[in-house]
Amino acid sequence: MYGLRVLVSATVLFAIAAPPTAAAPPVQPAGAGSVTNYSDATTWLALPPEARKPVDVFYVYPTAYHMPAGSDAKIAAVTDPGMRQGAAAAFARQATAFADVGNIYAPYYRQADATYALSLPPAAHAKVIEGAPLADVTAAFKYYLKHYTRDAPSCWSPTRRGPMSAHICWPRTSRRTHGSVPA
Repeated sequence: MYGLRVLVSATVLFAIAAPPTAAAPPVQPAGAGSVTNYSDATTWLALPPEARKPVDVFYVYPTAYHMPAGSDAKIAAVTDPGMRQGAAAAFARQATAFADVGNIYAPYYRQADATYALSLPPAAHAKVIEGAPLADVTAAFKYYLKHYTRDAPSCWSPTRRGPMSAHICWPRTSRRTHGSVPA
């Protein structure tokens, strides 16, 4: 019998497509140009010790980073204490609804400060969000597929406009078929 993999995304990572209006200001977060190392367990908010339940839930929490007063860090590192505290609170409110039925996988990921990102014109907003935040979520999901899934169908089902706006499911018959994440 096959299990089911579900991605729950409660974030708003993509702006609705609009004609370009302005370039995004340069934003260089800690570790810019590279993605977070998801082989390190400390980069996961939730990582089940054993996948015993028939369903996996890949949870992406909503924006939890708020730039501290006096800071110019528009993108938070995954180690930012305020972002981690907000992520844990969102997880407790939302992802725990799946705890009885699913193995919950939730990566920390670099985030843009919401006030900053939402103040940008649509094209600039998209450029910022599609940078470090999307790179990390994608890297975490690929790491999950390669290292944590069992032979079973997978399902990416965001609850809002998330890193993948569409409901995407694809069959998998072997661990060797994890070469790419559907676009």
